[in-house]
Amino acid sequence: MIGNKKDAAGAENDADASDSGMASRRQDVTDGGSHKHEASAQLDRWLDAQLTQMYSEVVSEPLPKAFLDLLERLREKTNAR
Repeated sequence: MIGNKKDAAGAENDADASDSGMASRRQDVTDGGSHKHEASAQLDRWLDAQLTQMYSEVVSEPLPKAFLDLLERLREKTNAR
């Protein structure tokens, strides 16, 4: 019986040590995750700025007349139904 109490107490101490180790690893994972999220957000902002710079001229150009005519014909077909 005494041996069982000692074994049970030892198991509790092992469990406590194991829990604190798991908490420490969980914290490491959480910290690493936030750094990865921050790096990903920075990359997204950089990529957005680069794409905006590259395509802003193209987007601001007027549509070609042939494309406008095509849109108008499609609009007329849709209204005729």
